[in-house]
This record gives sequence, C-alpha cells and structure tokens, in this order.
Amino acid sequence: MKIELVESTLVYNISVDEKDYTLYISETDNSYYNQELIDENGNPVNDEDLLEQIMDEINDMPLGFLK
Repeated sequence: MKIELVESTLVYNISVDEKDYTLYISETDNSYYNQELIDENGNPVNDEDLLEQIMDEINDMPLGFLK
C-alpha cells in the first residue's frame, strides 16, 4: 500500500468590514503555495490588496494561533 499526501490545506475564516471570507492556503509536495480567497457567497475574490493585507496579518500572528 502506498499513501502519499499531495497537498496540505490550511483554512482560515476571516471577517473584514462586516464581510466574511474563507482563505484556503494549499502547500503542494514541492513546497509551492496556492492561495484562494472566497467570499461569503462562495465566489472567488480577486482583490490582491485584500489578500496581501490578510497574509500580512496571518504572518504576524503568534504560532500558537495558527494551529
């Protein structure tokens, strides 16, 4: 039997200005990261500034909050 994890995903629930988002961050087996921001209606959000702001906040969080 061979079991291989191809992609590991972190999921964050985010509220910004009374709007709710879900951020999916996937790490592939070659250490490449995919990021996808989804709004409360399930639609992809293509706002690079918002995504950058969210990623800055996540990177500033203490490690204990990321688990």
